[in-house]
Amino acid sequence: MDNHDNTSFIPKQVLATGPSRRHEPRSLFMILSTLVFVVSFLFAGGVYAFRSYLTSEIKRPCETSLDSTTINCGLEAKLERQRQELDQQLIADIQSFYDRLQGAKSVIGGHLTLLPVFDLLEAQTLKTISYDNFNYREGQVVLSGKAAGYESIALQSDELGAEAGREISKFVFSDLVLGDNGRVGFKLTLDLAPELVSYQRYLDNSTP
Repeated sequence: MDNHDNTSFIPKQVLATGPSRRHEPRSLFMILSTLVFVVSFLFAGGVYAFRSYLTSEIKRPCETSLDSTTINCGLEAKLERQRQELDQQLIADIQSFYDRLQGAKSVIGGHLTLLPVFDLLEAQTLKTISYDNFNYREGQVVLSGKAAGYESIALQSDELGAEAGREISKFVFSDLVLGDNGRVGFKLTLDLAPELVSYQRYLDNSTP
């Protein structure tokens, strides 16, 4: 009788030699990478298409309608048209201002003022001379007044003679009448230099 046990050294199951490999994480990473690439590609394509659209809109030339009206201009064409219209309006405004300025200068140049005449009389008249009437006509002043005596008229004549040829081109005393009180009535005619009554010259001299 065989007493040996029927012992087998061949394992009935194959023992695992290491941990089993799982492919799920790698597959998920590939899906996510592919998705990101696709989204990035679509986004880049959208940006390029939008940029091309904007460029075409900006550079689009104007169209002309049936009634010759300019329509559907791109931004660049609109800006150019507005610049041209602005330049034309600015030029028209400058020309209008220049014309008004020239007209004002013409008016001022032909305008007269008697203020320098009054200043001259105030500076040149002696204290013994008084005027009671003033008349101006076409560059000539006619005064009537009274003097303390004939000597005062002579002295006043000397004073005015110093201005002869400058502000006063000519002067004449006439109609001398001796009054009861010893005062002498007179008429004085002054021919003025044209520059004296020029308003333009007065403004130039008044400007600091």
